[in-house]
Formats: sequence, structure tokens, C-alpha cells
Amino acid sequence: AGSNGQFFRLLFNGVGSDKNRVHWNLEQGQKQRSIIEFDFRMNGTGDGFGMLLLPTSTYGTTTANVGIAGSSEEPNHAGVFAVGFDIYNNIDEISLHYGSLIQQNDLNGTIDLNNNQFHRARLEWNEGYGGVGSNISLTVTPDINGVPGTPVTFFDNLYVPTLNTYEYRLQFTARDGGATTNVDLDNIVLSFEAVPEPSTALLVIGGIVGLSSLRRRRAAASSLALLAFGLAIAFSTSNASAGIYSKHTITQNFGGGGTAYTLTGNASDTSNPGFGRITPAANGQYGSIAFDDVAPGNYFVSDFFTATFDINITPGGATNQADGFSFSLLPRGTFPNGSNVNSGAFSSGAEQGLATGGFAIGFDIHQGGGEPNNNHISIAHNGAELAIVTPSFDFSDAGTHAASLLIEYLDGGGANVSFTLDQNGAGSPETIFNNFFIAGLNQFDSRAVFAGRTGGQNALQLIDNVALQWGSIPEPSTALLLGLGLVGLTVRRRRVASNSRAAGAATKAALTGLLVVATTTFTTQSTYGFGVTIDDFDGIGLPRADVSVSAPGSVPTVVGGGPTGSFLRILDSTGGDINYSHWNRAFQNTARSVTVQFDMRLNGTADGLGLVFLPTDTYGATTASAAATGFTAEEPSIANTLAIGFDIFDVIDEISIHDGSLDAQNNLNGTINLNNNLFNRYEITWTEDEAPNSSLVSVSVTPDIFGTPGAPVDFFTNEPIDLDMYEFRFQLAGRTGGQVVTADIDGFQIGVHVPEPSTAVLLGLGLVGLISRRRRER
Repeated sequence: AGSNGQFFRLLFNGVGSDKNRVHWNLEQGQKQRSIIEFDFRMNGTGDGFGMLLLPTSTYGTTTANVGIAGSSEEPNHAGVFAVGFDIYNNIDEISLHYGSLIQQNDLNGTIDLNNNQFHRARLEWNEGYGGVGSNISLTVTPDINGVPGTPVTFFDNLYVPTLNTYEYRLQFTARDGGATTNVDLDNIVLSFEAVPEPSTALLVIGGIVGLSSLRRRRAAASSLALLAFGLAIAFSTSNASAGIYSKHTITQNFGGGGTAYTLTGNASDTSNPGFGRITPAANGQYGSIAFDDVAPGNYFVSDFFTATFDINITPGGATNQADGFSFSLLPRGTFPNGSNVNSGAFSSGAEQGLATGGFAIGFDIHQGGGEPNNNHISIAHNGAELAIVTPSFDFSDAGTHAASLLIEYLDGGGANVSFTLDQNGAGSPETIFNNFFIAGLNQFDSRAVFAGRTGGQNALQLIDNVALQWGSIPEPSTALLLGLGLVGLTVRRRRVASNSRAAGAATKAALTGLLVVATTTFTTQSTYGFGVTIDDFDGIGLPRADVSVSAPGSVPTVVGGGPTGSFLRILDSTGGDINYSHWNRAFQNTARSVTVQFDMRLNGTADGLGLVFLPTDTYGATTASAAATGFTAEEPSIANTLAIGFDIFDVIDEISIHDGSLDAQNNLNGTINLNNNLFNRYEITWTEDEAPNSSLVSVSVTPDIFGTPGAPVDFFTNEPIDLDMYEFRFQLAGRTGGQVVTADIDGFQIGVHVPEPSTAVLLGLGLVGLISRRRRER
């Protein structure tokens, strides 16, 4: 993970008025997503260096073309996307250029770019929606070889409408004048990811769906050595995840940086450099490495969870090995972020991972009572061991074995679990569990934990290259998934039912391009999907206005003390109240499909609430414009507007869909209780239909989301309505009458995806066959 051994010195301190450059041949063709990482070190006062992405259409594909001479830390060159690193005059500035300056950011005081330490820069260049423009992110991780600091963000998903992606090769250039500096470079890695063509979504997977972190010691097979500086400057094809959008990710290779974690007991991240140690080879030890839930309350109804990690177990001797360890997902409500996960978390040994509300894969290297041997893998849920499998090889052989896990959450509740483990890098991974169905395993807010122990015998137990992801595939018709060695991978998508009104109807014109106008984007994983937090009521969200139309009670108010922090109290059990809140728009133009999620708690008897998709052409794009009025909150019929009503009056549990008038309503009293003083999670998906004046709406509710979540209850599945999709912003309205209710809202967010018209294909690197499976209904 560090710049060890030799490096490349591009500029020399003490040599004034110097200009040097280095450039390389083209190693890949044009891709819609590039990630460039490199380590750099400066130790002087001026001037700096630049990184140039030379378009091959102008500068050729090889170094036979001389590149650009005379460039600098302000690399303005026609038709060239470039990044400048400027330290002159005591600044710490990074700038983006495309013919001229795009934007610059001086973070002097936050980071020191010229402190004679290697820092790691990471640039992400993503093609904009529809191939128009680019989204640029750039971070720098300080002191990558010492005590790495938290990555410092210079640019976060900056949209550049004039910059389209192109085929390029790489050049670095540096200069100084009267002030001088060394400029040293090392560990230059380019990762290319192909984004699907409009007809078919091709997801390029390296080992498992959706993992895009570079594996530190197990480079992709297509890695191309470019130039050796002691270590390699290498170009490698990363594990790509175009076509999915992730809800949150965890990555850690124990080499500096990555997602933070909590060590407990005898766990260590320093005793075995480059690994996370769960236990040493000593008797009577316990250790855990626990990652925080990186998006509390916002797992956003994930379609799947994936995990890859390496395990390395070295027994204390030929007849001395115990006990093992587990990988668990433990409920955050029981194991809060930042807390230690002690041995008492597990009802049996940590190697089984038996915990109430949790899920675990266990690696057991000691034969206890009733167990088949000292080399078995188990699967557990909610404190019970469900199955044990003995692999064909010894996984506690002091070798490194790569593990891959997929949990596929099913529409009807429960999940399928698939797990593979490779034989020390030799041959294909061995399937341990393939679509193992667990009825009670539903999505939940969780912490990922590795925990293990030793007893009267022992073993050194290590992990590495941890990459975890919660995510979804935004494709409503067919999911073709190909796993690299994991043959049973399937990812759940809600089905889009055909609309009978579409028969013989003309196909709609192409929708306009979607642009993010919010500053709260939490994922932008690919052209095909991203999400925005509308409001978490803890400081993240869009501008909001709170209004009371008839105000014997208070206007909607943010209240503390909720399961994930603060929440919005829109009604406070006062009779005759009519309140609403509305927000700025999150997206400009329209999308093909959106999924809205929020948590709502009701405690009372009447009347209810409504969620309104305010058309911005009528109600404006911001809260400076008035929201809709004059409608019944729980029966929100508003002209040319999609709205969803939530009605609890007269002991009902009813949700209704309105498209200017009532379209459909469904009272599921007896199946679910909407006003039981518990936070329930509401999911609304609005998808464009091919017929004119038509779209599809699905509504489901997951009960008791912060307690013991139940299976999602479907109120509507692809209900056709008489509206095309349009640009919108949100309004949430509530009212009471002679009877009252307290209504609380939290975790309000939206996922936007552009579904492909036919199929989403996941292509596994190195595998030739496509494995196609349609979602099963349970």
C-alpha cells in the first residue's frame, strides 16, 4: 500500500527554471469511467506539477509523439483534460483544466502537499448521463506510507458539461522557477471501466458483482506492466460495477486509509503488517474487527449485499489448531457504531457467529461436540446454525484463500445466500453454499464484523482485502448475472408489469438527460444510477420549507432522539391541523425510473398524510415557489400530479395512488398496522411506461424497520396511472380533524436509475458463459 523502494523523480530541488515531463503509450481504448491513483511527494516552495490526459486523436497512441512540452502546474491545453498541483506562494492547491481553468481549490491548512511525505491522489473521471459531459472527483490521502490520514476531498462529483470522455494516454509534467522543489512519483495505477451501451447493460465484474476496489496483492488478470520503478507502475482493469448503483460500501486492505474500524480484545492491525489480525497464535485469545454502519438508517432497501475478503489461518501446530472465526452482519441497534464487539455478542463460540438478529459465515478449525471435523464452514442466522459444509481442501493451511459472499434479498421476504472460497489461488473457487434460502433474512441496518477466538489450542487468524457493498441493479425486466466462479449469483429486481393500455400505442420519444442539481449526492456509481438524500434531518439534505396552513398546533419541527438521530415531526396530535413541508428539486429533467424511500411513524387515529411529486413547471424548482394547497392530505388529488395518500382514519391502513384523481386504493388492515407508533419504511417506485400518458407505480412498506423488520408488504405492484413522468420536487402534507395523530418522518431519500429497455448483462472477466436467471417469487 505504500511507496517502498525506488520511485521516479520528475523534478529536482535546487535546480531552477526546470521543465520536465514523462509520458507513456496508450494501454486501453476509450472507456466511460477512469480511476487514476498515484503517490506524489514534494518538499520545496515552487512551483508544482500537472497530470495530463493526452487525447490520442491529437497526440497519438505512443511516445513516438512527443506529448506536450512546456506544460506546468496550470496545464491549460486545448482539448486536454488535466489536473494541476500548485504549491507556489505557500498554497496547497489542486485545479482542473480543459483548455482553460475549470475550477481550483486551495486547502492550505487542511492538507500540506509539500511536506516531504508521499500522498496518494485518486482521480475518478465518469462519463455524464447520455455521454454528455463528465463528473469529476479527486481526493488526496496524506502520508500514505506513514500514518495515513483521512482522504481530503478537493472535488466531489463536479459536473463539467463541456468535457466528454475520450481515449487518452498519460503524461506528467513539472516545472520550477526561482523557487524549487523535488517532485517524486510512484505507484501509478489506471483502472478502466466500460459503461454499457444503450441496448444492453454490460456489467464487468472481477470476482463478484459491484466491487470496484483494486485488490492489492491479487491484480486482475489483464494487468499490463508499463514501467518498473522498483515496484511497478501498472495499468490494470479494475473490478467494474457499471449498471448498478451502490447504497454504501466498505473497503479495507490494512495498508493505510480505507473504511475505519474498531478493534477489540487481541485483534490488531499492526502485528502483521498489511493484514487485520483477529487472533495471534496463543491460547485463550479473542479478537474482533468491526466496521461501522456507514449509512445508518439508509441501507435503502438494498437488492443485494456482496462481500469479498481474504482469509489466512496458520495453526499453532500439526495437532494444535483452534478455534476459528466468523464474518457476521450484526444489527446496529444492538451493536451501535463505534462500540466494541466483545465475545459476549455470540451465544456460542465466535467461530460460529451465533447472535440474535445477526447473520454469519463461520470458519471452524476445531472439532467440537457434534461437529464433523476441524475444517468446516457454517451458515447461521438469528442465533441458530443452519448448515455445515466441509470443503474439499484445508482452508487453515497458512495459505491465503479468497472468499466471496452474495446475499440476494427476495421480494416476498427472505434471502438467498451464495458463498465460495478458493483453494489458495489454485483453480476456480469452490462453491460452499449456492442459493441457500433463509426465510427470515431481510434487509437491516448492520455492522460488518470479523470475530474469532482460540482456546486450549490456537492459530494465527488474519484477514485482508475486505470489500463490502450494499446495492441494487436498476433494470426492471431481466437481470442476467455472471459470476466469476460464483455460478449462482442472482440479483433481485422488481418486475415491471406490462400495461394493457400500451397495446398498439406509439413509443414515447427519448427522455431528456438527467442532471444532478443537489449537493447531497451520496452515490454516483455509474451513468445508470445514483441517489440523493432529500433530508436526513441531521444536517444533510435539500433546502426545506415548513408551513402550517391551519395552525392550532406547531409547524413541522425537527425533533431529536430518533433511532438514527433527529426526525421531522409534521403533525403533533393537535386537532384541526394542516401542515406541510416541501423541498427544492433534487434532479433537473426527468428519469426513466425513481425509487423514493422514507421512514414514517404514526401514533393516533386520524387523519393521515400525502406525498406529492410536485411538477416543477407548475410549482417551481425551489421552495421560493409555493407548494400545492387546497387538497386533502391523505387523499391528495391534484391536477396533473402524482401523489400517494396514507390514510388511518376509521381504523384503516390504506394507501392510495392519485394522478389528478383517485387511481387506486388498498386497505391492508389486518396485514399491517401503519399507526402502531413504530417507524415503518415506505418504498415508492415510479417507472416510465412505453405508452403515451402512462407510467407505473409500486408501493411497499417494511414494518418496524428499526426493531424487528418484517417482510415488505406490497400495496401496489406496477399500478398503471395516466401520467407521463416529469421533473418534480417533493411535498409532504399532513392533517388532523376531530381525531389526531403524531406523524414523524426520517431517512427521506431518492434513488434514480435509467432502466435498460431489454436486458442487463453482467459479464465476468475470464468466464465465457452467461448464466441467466429470472427472479423467483416466493
